[in-house]
Amino acid sequence: MLASNLAGIDPEAVAAITHRNAMRAFDFDPFAHRAPELCTVGALRSEATHVDVGPSTPRRRFVPPSTPVTMLDLLTKSDHPLLDDQARAEGVEE
Repeated sequence: MLASNLAGIDPEAVAAITHRNAMRAFDFDPFAHRAPELCTVGALRSEATHVDVGPSTPRRRFVPPSTPVTMLDLLTKSDHPLLDDQARAEGVEE
């Protein structure tokens, strides 16, 4: 769809409003690391034959929590060796 909308527009103008705009916004020049002709979809896919680009199974639907999640909620549900050591040193039972 994008290609049909950009048909007939000067390639320099297309570059300016697509990838060059993103490069400027993120202050990143990928062409400093790779030649532009090596950055096309075809060139990248030919290098990454080990990557599966086929459709994947959909994830389960996101269900937001019924109450706000606090930092304490996150910490109590995760393993954190430094906090576990600190808790033991302070005599806090797990």
